[in-house]
Amino acid sequence: MTRRLHRLCPLLLRVLCTACVLLLAGAPVRAATARADAEALPPAPVLTIRRFALVVGANDGGHDRPVLRFANSDARAMGAVLQGFGGVSQADLQVLQDPTPAELMEAIDAMSDRIRRARRGQHVQFVFYYSGHSDEQGLLLEGERVTYKDLRHKVQSVPADVRIAVLDSCASGAFTRTKGGTKRAPFLVSPAAEVKGHAFLTSSSMDEAAQESDRVGGSFFTHYFTTGLRGAADVDGD
Repeated sequence: MTRRLHRLCPLLLRVLCTACVLLLAGAPVRAATARADAEALPPAPVLTIRRFALVVGANDGGHDRPVLRFANSDARAMGAVLQGFGGVSQADLQVLQDPTPAELMEAIDAMSDRIRRARRGQHVQFVFYYSGHSDEQGLLLEGERVTYKDLRHKVQSVPADVRIAVLDSCASGAFTRTKGGTKRAPFLVSPAAEVKGHAFLTSSSMDEAAQESDRVGGSFFTHYFTTGLRGAADVDGD
């Protein structure tokens, strides 16, 4: 990350924030109603939604990288927004600051165990957020690398119905590279309790630098992202 100012596209941020708002939207949703000729059947059970979040900030990317000022505060800000507006309870939120690669992987494994125990009778969603250093190959934690391949495998193995990964770091777009993609019907239009799958959001392309700023007191991406989730992206007031 660098500290020079960087102009962000408001429309793109609105789209990203709207996508997450729809995924995180959320009162309990009742299962589909039965046909009119089946009125004698008992009412369908209410399917509740439970959200877990692992939020990571890492200022230290190694001796050959400048120490960031705001990665940890970005993580705390994201955690506060998820707890205040995203339906994540304090008990289901974990914030890691400057973890080692081993500590990060252990935290994802521990979250997977908790989610596995919580799945019965609930629709479970998992949010992973990272702010810090990275390059084209992976996240950089105190000079050690967590490859995107390993991170994707960990995130996709979390036994949640929906998995959302948000990476605010340089070259993080490499995390989303896939082969053999196919066009699918939109899934964000479904009620929150019916959505399944994963969504990956990155603050930069695979050859682009993400940036933080003294003026906003954090990274541009996380600043505008959390501002949008607080309501600034709701342009039609619904």
